[in-house]
Amino acid sequence: MGLDEETILRVYTMRWSIETYFKMSKSYLKLRTECHSTSYDAITSHMVVVAIRYMILAVERFENMDNRSLEELFYGVQRDIINEMMDCAVILILDIMLQSVKQYFGASDEQINGLVCTFIENLPAPWRERFSMPEAS
Repeated sequence: MGLDEETILRVYTMRWSIETYFKMSKSYLKLRTECHSTSYDAITSHMVVVAIRYMILAVERFENMDNRSLEELFYGVQRDIINEMMDCAVILILDIMLQSVKQYFGASDEQINGLVCTFIENLPAPWRERFSMPEAS
């Protein structure tokens, strides 16, 4: 009961995707009717085949809606993930460096914030946009 509206909608959206997957699997991909075995391995194999069928349909539907190839999408997502990881690594390194400066030189929070602001202002514009200025203390 303590969840905010955004979290509830996000979780419900995930639930709806699962429901539509099972509806498609049961109604059109013969999840319930094609395999009559009682063997665990046979049932598991059948579920994998149904999931592969669903993935093939999902890829086909996606290709009809998006002009990008799967390769372009893969490399785009990969590039976004690498950029995010690099941003995190740079921020971690800068944070450690600033803590070291503060400890070694006994710098105050105001001096550290001034150093960070100067550093960000001297970055090239595309890089500068990736960082935010520290709050005034």
